[in-house]
Amino acid sequence: MRKLVLGLLGATALIVGSSANATETVTQIDSTFLNLFGSSDFGANVAGQTSIADTFNFTLNTDDAADAEVSSISFRTTDIDFTSIYFDVNDLAHRFHQTGFDPDTETWEIESIFLGAGPHTLYVNGDVVGSSHNGSYVGNLNIAAVPEPATWAMMLIGFGAMGLALRRRRQVRAALQLPA
Repeated sequence: MRKLVLGLLGATALIVGSSANATETVTQIDSTFLNLFGSSDFGANVAGQTSIADTFNFTLNTDDAADAEVSSISFRTTDIDFTSIYFDVNDLAHRFHQTGFDPDTETWEIESIFLGAGPHTLYVNGDVVGSSHNGSYVGNLNIAAVPEPATWAMMLIGFGAMGLALRRRRQVRAALQLPA
């Protein structure tokens, strides 16, 4: 279902959207929508280019766990082959990995990365292949609040209390079964 929605968004963007003539595009992801609802879509149309180097900026209000997915929209004569997608810095912890391969839709995703409060940047790089050098891609960024340390402490105390209760129950049962 997610791929169908991403495909429809990309097709709509190709039909309605304007063509980008520059090889590098800087775009804002709607930070208000992202912080309010925990999810935001992004993407780009590519026309007459052989490569892309797109940048998407956004700001988080709180420390959050994030996951994201980026998919190319593949048509008969156009396609985008991603070379790298990453958050903020191109290191192992911030890099996307490829999960869907050509000739169908190429998909890259990242799961459970920590992003602190403040400004962030998502970089999308790739090659535009095909006779027309046109293409399109769409993505989805999701965030979820990271639990506070007090929440983790309460959870660990709860697990400990459950463990003690189970241990006591076994000791009482064993004492009742001893022969007199």
